[in-house]
Amino acid sequence: MGNIRLMIDDDLEAINEIYNQAVGMKFSTAHTEPITMKERLAWFRDHDPDQFPVFVWEEEGLVTGWIAFSPYRKGRKALQSTAEISYYVDSGQLRRGIGSQLLEYAISIGPQYNFKTL
Repeated sequence: MGNIRLMIDDDLEAINEIYNQAVGMKFSTAHTEPITMKERLAWFRDHDPDQFPVFVWEEEGLVTGWIAFSPYRKGRKALQSTAEISYYVDSGQLRRGIGSQLLEYAISIGPQYNFKTL
């Protein structure tokens, strides 16, 4: 059984690896080329844990999935209580309910971050 926790810096490589698996599958992201660690670090810096947190699914010390809140149409005041959710699961861990549990978690804590629409 895994647990969900706030992402830490040490999770960045696993998060990027999982995302790049999705890029390779060509159906769950709009990127067509793998994301570099430099690009992932810039992405991470845009995710203030107090405003747009990233959470990971950790099992036996390994990150096997993650979910992130991101701004939806950044800078538009009328949408400041709306967040986009992205979630990805390690390709070797699919069909185990990890994505569903991450999504349920995000929905349950969204109001704590002042999100009314996800």
